[in-house]
Amino acid sequence: MPIEPNWGIKKNSDGKNTFWFGFKEHLVVTTKSQYIASRLMTSGNLSDSNAAIPLLKKVENLFPGHFTTTILDAGYDLPLITRVSNACSDLL
Repeated sequence: MPIEPNWGIKKNSDGKNTFWFGFKEHLVVTTKSQYIASRLMTSGNLSDSNAAIPLLKKVENLFPGHFTTTILDAGYDLPLITRVSNACSDLL
C-alpha cells in the first residue's frame, strides 16, 4: 500500500470536486460497539475499495471466526471484494 502523502479527489453530494492532501485512514468498525477492529493508513489518493481486501484479511487474522457479516457501501461492490468477504465468513 502506498504510504506517501498525496492528493486525493472525489465528487461530493453536490457534484463538486473535493480535494485533500495527505493520508487516508481506512477503518473496520464493529456495528454493535463501534470499536475499531482494524485500521490501515495509506496515501490520500488510494481508493477505499483498494484497501478493502487487505483490511478484510487483517481482521480475519486478528479475530479468526469472530465476524460473520460484512456491511459495505456501494463503492465496495466488486466481485473480488465479495468473494474475499464471503471466504472470511465461511471460515467459521
